[in-house]
Amino acid sequence: MRQHCFFERNLTLWVILCMVAGVLIGKFLPAIPVELAKFEYAKVSIPIAVLIWLMIYPMMMKVDFASIKNVRKNPTGLYVTWVVNWLIKPFTMFGIASFFFYVVFKSLIPPELAKDYLAGAVLLGAAPCTAMVFVWSHLTRGNPAYTVVQVATNDLIILIAFTPIVALLLGVGGVSIPWNTLLLSVFLFVVIPLAGGILTRNLVIKNRGEEYFNKSFIPKFNNITIGGLLLTLVLIFSFQGDIILGNPLHIVLIAVPLVIQTFLIFFIAYLTSKKLKLSHDVAAPAGMIGASNFFELSVAVAITLFGASSPAVLATIVGVLVEVPVMLALVKIANRTTSWFPDQESVKRQREVRQVAECEPVARSGFGDHVLFATDFSEMADNAFTCIEQLAAHGARKVTLVHVQDKTKLEQHLMGRLEEFNDQDRNRLENLREALLKKGASQVKTEVCYGVPFQEITRLIRERNVQLVVMGMQGRGFAGEFFLGSVAQNVARHSIAPVLLVPGSR
Repeated sequence: MRQHCFFERNLTLWVILCMVAGVLIGKFLPAIPVELAKFEYAKVSIPIAVLIWLMIYPMMMKVDFASIKNVRKNPTGLYVTWVVNWLIKPFTMFGIASFFFYVVFKSLIPPELAKDYLAGAVLLGAAPCTAMVFVWSHLTRGNPAYTVVQVATNDLIILIAFTPIVALLLGVGGVSIPWNTLLLSVFLFVVIPLAGGILTRNLVIKNRGEEYFNKSFIPKFNNITIGGLLLTLVLIFSFQGDIILGNPLHIVLIAVPLVIQTFLIFFIAYLTSKKLKLSHDVAAPAGMIGASNFFELSVAVAITLFGASSPAVLATIVGVLVEVPVMLALVKIANRTTSWFPDQESVKRQREVRQVAECEPVARSGFGDHVLFATDFSEMADNAFTCIEQLAAHGARKVTLVHVQDKTKLEQHLMGRLEEFNDQDRNRLENLREALLKKGASQVKTEVCYGVPFQEITRLIRERNVQLVVMGMQGRGFAGEFFLGSVAQNVARHSIAPVLLVPGSR
């Protein structure tokens, strides 16, 4: 882990060294970039495409798209991210870059070169970060699960919004855009690695488990990702050597609007989160994901659209150069302003108090003589258990805790471990039982079943003379529940006893 942090924290140094190495290769060994330039297809440099895939693919494997199902629990931070990233950021980047390239630096940058630099800046502005934001979130002690959802949803939005936004802004900027090439770039550098990342993630977790995937499998790719980035920079700057040597001042000129844009977008998202009273562990990643850029995609699209030797590519590479030191500065700002935001624990306590208040009328109504609580041990079920505790505290005489091993989801090769799973889940239920006894429940029984969940739960309701059923509104499933209805919904339809469906924390 220390090695990974070392590379990430010193990325600017490696970027500078690779830029210098690339320029020197282009100057003193020009045959190398000439030969490599021959390997291309549909304006896409094959060597660079391979290296970019090496960068993007490991990042896509980190994205858990199953977490999107939890978006509705606390979506405010996501709304901030989406609005800033897609309705503000591309247009402020276009405006700021245009102002500096065409007005402030008019005497230093020729019009044609300014147009190319603007194109590169637009490509950066239209691609919010999907990888390095994990680092920035970690350094600001951001909520990791929330950061994953932010990244996952932005990846999905990129598939739809990136192409039309770039085409619109570059069209306004006077650059002719071949739509088929732009769509090809998104397909090559978002769709393919995204699909590969999801497939790999699912296969590894299925066969080796999530702990192995996160702690052993993913770390193997850390150096590959950085290596792919650095080798890409060497190649690109070997193609860019003449332009850089002829215009060294332009690197500084390009950096100016990019830095201003980064600070502006961060504070728009960060201060909006403060105004909305979001917790700091949500506000910091919300600001970081908009401020930083998906520069791998920007570089890839710039190369595909304009060629590896285009000044537009240089503008995207300057984005790589300035991003790390600027983002580290923003990390320090975020860490020094935690007092601006409500404490995470106080936010959590407020949600718990609200849940208790919602459950108390039911607890006092007399329905709680025999309560059945069905759980799949998901976060939603944990929220619903708060209500069970209140029922126990207000006189529920008898509680039955139930977990059903879903035979429709248990893989055949895991059937031999069914009893092992049952033992684990009995222990989980026993912990819940102890918590209810401490709350005052006089009789708490546990039950682990095997079958179709809603059928087993409704069977127990009939056989045990249950008077009230409590469940979370939605459990671990998502896609199947969308089409077939959740377990909770099916229980509510078939139960002979009243069913209380408890929503998640909002």
